[in-house]
Amino acid sequence: AVPFDPERLEVTGSPAPIIEGVMQSTDNTGAVQASVSSQGWLAYVPGGNLLERTLVWVDRKGAEQPLAAPPRPYQSPRLSPDGQRVAVAIDQGNKGDIWTYDISRNTLTRLTFEASNYSPIWTPDGKKLTFQSNKGGPWNLFWKPADGSGPEEQLTSSEHRPLPESWLPDGQLLAFYEDTIYWGGDWQDPIDEMHWQMGYSTYQNPDTADFITRKIRSDRFSFFRKGQDQAAIEPHAPLTIDRPEAGQ
Repeated sequence: AVPFDPERLEVTGSPAPIIEGVMQSTDNTGAVQASVSSQGWLAYVPGGNLLERTLVWVDRKGAEQPLAAPPRPYQSPRLSPDGQRVAVAIDQGNKGDIWTYDISRNTLTRLTFEASNYSPIWTPDGKKLTFQSNKGGPWNLFWKPADGSGPEEQLTSSEHRPLPESWLPDGQLLAFYEDTIYWGGDWQDPIDEMHWQMGYSTYQNPDTADFITRKIRSDRFSFFRKGQDQAAIEPHAPLTIDRPEAGQ
């Protein structure tokens, strides 16, 4: 806690610990699970940081062996091609950064410092890491030397939050997907299915409705597939946009 002046809206002193072992939020904000009453009583949920995780080896039988890396809010660990390092995102309350963990030396090294960065993958030669970042605006793909010897370089310019998946063995082609509409199989209700594919907050959105309308043709085919130009795509399956009447 810190002393605070409600008139000037300023902190007037240094922070001091009050109680330990208070649970933090289960999302990625790090918010404390506590509240203070008007009479000065503190109510809290005992616990710790539920986001902290441990890196482990898992054998083919499912047995786990923890690595010596300290617990952190780890996300998306990826083992290097030589098996000596782990690339991982560490999320510290709505801001993530890419780190590498040297297994033999038991050292964590931070690789990114600006914006938010997630989902690292290694290039086949182990010299660079490719990751998702919102540096400079919309989420896109970047890469950077794994030893930190050079700056980030932007690889994509997309409005659909691309996420890296893997490199081909020759390092010339990167597979990734985007957070947008993609082919989903045999749709019974293409409009609802498209909303589902696009994610949250798409219902009652006029921009989304217009986009979906333009992607369902008058002959009931959808002509949109992820990552390809509309004009170059052949229809893949008939989609009905007629909704059944009540009681049918």
